[in-house]
Amino acid sequence: MRKGQRRFRRVTSGYGGFPRPVYEGREKPTKRINIRYRCLECKKAYHSPTWRAKKFELAEVEA
Repeated sequence: MRKGQRRFRRVTSGYGGFPRPVYEGREKPTKRINIRYRCLECKKAYHSPTWRAKKFELAEVEA
């Protein structure tokens, strides 16, 4: 066998040895929300930590 196939067999053998994620066949019920805030004065963008949500609505705040 070729080297790649030998490596694949070695990695996949044993307890829980599958090297890549198993395809579930469905989408997750919630999606990760990525929000980037931008400063109006210096135009610098800030990235907030992500979280999961089923529904996300972006509303404009009047200042």
